[in-house]
Amino acid sequence: MKAASAQTISFPAQNPASLPFVAGGTFPINPLATASSGLPVHYGSAAPDICSVSGSTVTMVAADTCTLVASQAGNANWLPAPHVSQSVVLAAAAAPVTPVPTLSQWMLLALSGLLGLLAWRRRAA
Repeated sequence: MKAASAQTISFPAQNPASLPFVAGGTFPINPLATASSGLPVHYGSAAPDICSVSGSTVTMVAADTCTLVASQAGNANWLPAPHVSQSVVLAAAAAPVTPVPTLSQWMLLALSGLLGLLAWRRRAA
């Protein structure tokens, strides 16, 4: 009987390498990994609290670095391949800018008049 052969996985860097985080949002693994044996590659997440994987679709769970793991278990002819990982940054959205409330033109005019009156009273006293 022939001994099982070694195999490797090629898993290129993900494109895009960073995505805006959307709770429950999904994105495809791109590009996909390939095994030198030609056997199908399976995907998982190294941190399921950050992202989860089903097939080749990733679901965002939390904003952080999502580490995708490609694996191939082998068969009678091929040994299991060493796992290979790639990362995608799930970036939190920037906090919205809240404008500072401003005074209306009438309020500014009233405030100017009041300050002028106070200055006049002070000078008169």
